[in-house]
Amino acid sequence: MSLSVFTGLVHSSGSFAFSFHATVFIISDILVIPKELENYITVFDIPLPTLPEITTIINTFVSDVEIEIDQNVLNDIALSFKGLNEFQIKQILNLAYQDGGYIDSDDKHLILKEKEQFVNFCCVICFLYRHIMQPDPYGSQM
Repeated sequence: MSLSVFTGLVHSSGSFAFSFHATVFIISDILVIPKELENYITVFDIPLPTLPEITTIINTFVSDVEIEIDQNVLNDIALSFKGLNEFQIKQILNLAYQDGGYIDSDDKHLILKEKEQFVNFCCVICFLYRHIMQPDPYGSQM
């Protein structure tokens, strides 16, 4: 059903012309739940990958794209990925591979730069949440 049809149904009758139930999965590094929705949400805390799991993710990626990676480089970049989730690791591996068609020690700089961007993004989201969702009791503006 298109948005315009759905909107028309809502506006014409004043309520929904049908009922349905849906399960929605939201995957996020940041847990921001509006107070009104807290009773309707179940949070699953999925731990970040361990060093052996990160190594497995890298080895799977290397195998999938059919490239070789030196064991020292593998160990070095695996440490650089600590603190990131599997999706973020795969995204950065894709960027590194697309950059030169291989993954080597020079990609460590790219990994750390991308990791910094993820951390900065999380900080901005937390900052905005604190200032938008929880107004300053003294009434000052951002």
